[in-house]
Amino acid sequence: MSVPTSTPQPQQLTSKGSLLIKIAIPVFAGMGFGLLSLIQYITFVPHFHNGLMIASDVCDVCALLCMFRLTATLRIRKVFRVLIYLILVCLTVASFWSSYALLTVQWRPATHFEYQEKTYYYAPEGFVSKRFDIYEQDSTFTMTKIGKYNGRIDSTATLTEQEKATILEAAHKEQSPAPLEYIP
Repeated sequence: MSVPTSTPQPQQLTSKGSLLIKIAIPVFAGMGFGLLSLIQYITFVPHFHNGLMIASDVCDVCALLCMFRLTATLRIRKVFRVLIYLILVCLTVASFWSSYALLTVQWRPATHFEYQEKTYYYAPEGFVSKRFDIYEQDSTFTMTKIGKYNGRIDSTATLTEQEKATILEAAHKEQSPAPLEYIP
């Protein structure tokens, strides 16, 4: 006589837990996208900028984990569950790749100097370029780009007041002009 074996069913969430996960997915994904959008439109001080980028990545990971958890609780055929898992794995790989690319391109070094009681940040324009974007700190969290500097900037500890003035003067001269209006 054979004993009937039951196939283990995936752990089911309560209706309240399932609802929370279903709500958490768009909330986390929206927060991640919102933080990245905010970073693109507002120039933040480097430490705050980098922290927002990491928080955006954490929100994306949380959304993906909620999607995996929700998929595990669905009562569907195994074939469809595997297909959904493959899609989620592809989304995860794409998310991590894009996060890595954004972090390498958008990460801001916190190099700065003080001049006449104001804080100025500078960041290289490219990976090997000798051009620097010069920013002036407006408030605790934001800064404004004042221009570009073509030249070499040594350690901020060794910059003299004259070199700082030269850098700022060159940055103010190199401000990009206002865009031209289109005249048909």
